[in-house]
Amino acid sequence: MKTMKKNLALAILFIFGLMPISSFGQQKIFKVRVQWQGGDGKQVLLSRTENGLEIKLDSVHIVNGTADLNIPATKLFSSVYLSLNHAYMQELLVYPGVTTVQVTNDAASSVGSTVKISGDLSQQLYQEKLHVFMTGLLANMARSHALRKIGKDSVKKDSIMAHYRVKFDSLQHAQDYITTKYPDEDIAGYILTLRAPFLSVAEREKEFNSLSARVKNGPYGVAVKDIVTSIENRKIGHPGFQFAENTKDNKPVKLADYKGKYVLIDFWSSTCGPCLRMAPKMKKLYDAYKDKGFEIIAVSLDKKREDWLRAAEQHQISGILVSSLKGGDDPIAKYYGVQQMPAMILIDRQGNNAGQVDPEKLDEKLAEIFDKI
Repeated sequence: MKTMKKNLALAILFIFGLMPISSFGQQKIFKVRVQWQGGDGKQVLLSRTENGLEIKLDSVHIVNGTADLNIPATKLFSSVYLSLNHAYMQELLVYPGVTTVQVTNDAASSVGSTVKISGDLSQQLYQEKLHVFMTGLLANMARSHALRKIGKDSVKKDSIMAHYRVKFDSLQHAQDYITTKYPDEDIAGYILTLRAPFLSVAEREKEFNSLSARVKNGPYGVAVKDIVTSIENRKIGHPGFQFAENTKDNKPVKLADYKGKYVLIDFWSSTCGPCLRMAPKMKKLYDAYKDKGFEIIAVSLDKKREDWLRAAEQHQISGILVSSLKGGDDPIAKYYGVQQMPAMILIDRQGNNAGQVDPEKLDEKLAEIFDKI
């Protein structure tokens, strides 16, 4: 049970923690105060995820029932992950001021304690968002389990899919009220950035237009607009981004130069563990298809040239290596709305988007394209 809760918590943080959020000026310190009577000597840890890796932010031990943790931040809101004594995990929203977490020992709890996060309206709405997401995640797991049990029975499959479709629709719209009830709250804009990728065009426009002019023109309103733009940019059949990015020898690489080939734009970095672990598989696929009209443009999202080139050589990254050395502000990554890695965009022979590719299914996609040639 502990392992399942840990995995679910990490899944939530991984998805939410990588959504676009904007700077609000100079670096500030956010404070999280943990109150845990009877917890003296136990450790509390705050972390976040970056490129699939857990990054430690602060760690202290409870003294006299209290622990204060500090987080440097340049964002109005940040999502972080709280670990209590290496066991219980909880995501929370941190922002200017003090976020209070109250822990009470509870023998009936599967993790030995219960956690109450107190805060203002922003925290309340964010915790509600997490609850909705967790409910959806558990429902998705239950649906997958039910489908595995019934095998190829198409009638039962249709019934299960219909049942969960109603449930998912209900969850999807559980927070529709936020933008209309709290149109001038920054948290309404922030939560919309988390929901926007999963809403229809009409739903997204309706919720965005419900926001006040101040929030629309603020960092989260701009982030929603960026999400909408990147969704359009990724559409299949949409012309690929006509970029020009430099190799290690400062030679420009242009997408237009590869018209007539399938081009995989592969976003990676030296700190992306999953990307580096995929390198042997990528080399095998590149060797198998490069003579059939396939090319990889490996876009590094590193900021330091030495990190980029060292990792590329050490892990034998395949394809044409380019980087703007701007990290997440890389023009190609921003155009396609890349928020996590590994991320892959496939361009067809005409230079149009052929879709975002699941890295785990890249071999199937390439076989589908090239093995019939």
